[in-house]
Amino acid sequence: MNSNAQKPGLLCAHPVQVSDSREKHPQQQEALLEQISRARATISLECPLRRGATVSIDCGTCELRGKVAGCRFAGYAYMADIDLPAGSQWSPDQFRPNHLFNAQSMVCEQLGCTPDCVGESCAKPETHSPRRENP
Repeated sequence: MNSNAQKPGLLCAHPVQVSDSREKHPQQQEALLEQISRARATISLECPLRRGATVSIDCGTCELRGKVAGCRFAGYAYMADIDLPAGSQWSPDQFRPNHLFNAQSMVCEQLGCTPDCVGESCAKPETHSPRRENP
């Protein structure tokens, strides 16, 4: 299994343009960036992407490039997982998608952790213990 698939991503909802370079003329389509981590992005789109295809994701203020790790139909759209290589990994300093939500913040005990936290401690769930309920 790809180690990138095991790392939790941050949920988001950001419109993007995706270019697939499978032909001489890149095919471009609108998509929605739904999940992102440093090394992987998940997008929903109308037309499927071929596994192994090289794609670029135009986020408006940055461009991410990667390879399609997999694409599946999810009932309403195709969901494509894009592996982002070292030279094109996402950074929250470079680009913050709309509606960014870190599900790990719901169990984080770090003081001041918010749902859009992208701090290193929140990105590593193994460093956190679950939030305790008051008796």
